[in-house]
Amino acid sequence: DVYVFRVDCNCDASALAAATSENDVGILDASTLRMVQRLPGHNDGIEDVTFFQSSPACLASCSRDGTARLWDLRAAEASVRSFELRTDEAYSCSVGR
Repeated sequence: DVYVFRVDCNCDASALAAATSENDVGILDASTLRMVQRLPGHNDGIEDVTFFQSSPACLASCSRDGTARLWDLRAAEASVRSFELRTDEAYSCSVGR
């Protein structure tokens, strides 16, 4: 079974991002709730996921693996940046525009 721990909706209400128990971010179509993309990369539980306020294709995630990732759903590999944090775990991420 796959569990969802956090969910966020993008600014144009076309997609949802879900932090799953598989340590992936799942992107769901907001109208059908079907997963359309999986974003792997974290090595431990994802604590938070949030879309940028003015960009429906960009989001951030943070994890107990001590990393934060920025994702651009328009990019082929989706993960455009990964940051090693100066802590073992990250519990919350917040992004502006």
